[in-house]
Amino acid sequence: MRDILLEPLPTEWEGRAIDPDFRHMVWLSNQYLRGRAKADPQGMAQEAVRRFYRDPVPPLEVPASFQAMLRFFTSGTETASSGKGSGGTATVSFDYAFDADYIVAAFQQAYGIDLTVTQMHWWRFRALFRALPEDTLMAKIMSWRSMDPSEMDGKTLIVP
Repeated sequence: MRDILLEPLPTEWEGRAIDPDFRHMVWLSNQYLRGRAKADPQGMAQEAVRRFYRDPVPPLEVPASFQAMLRFFTSGTETASSGKGSGGTATVSFDYAFDADYIVAAFQQAYGIDLTVTQMHWWRFRALFRALPEDTLMAKIMSWRSMDPSEMDGKTLIVP
């Protein structure tokens, strides 16, 4: 991953002009979470490439372009949406579609950013999302979802 403090955020990726807005990567994450990547991998990849790249990608170059886009998505880091729960299984602490209202509210509360109108680079969005203050409901929800129930002391969480 590039150092987002020292280098400009990319608007070109592996030789192609891109639209780095967070919405494309949120869409991609939702496609995987909802199983479309398995149900229609070619259709999903074609649509993802169409959304992400500014210029049309020739059909024969879609597979390589899609792989490049996935490298942009992770930018050399682990995905932010999962962690390891008990037994080594992945624990999903958020869902962009299900939690959209909470995410929008958290960005407004924490940063004064209205995600419904703001264009934001995916890497910046991800950095801000990872650093949501604990007093946002979204941060609390992610904490609750990632808790190991076997380590709780019997107290009940009351969810608003």
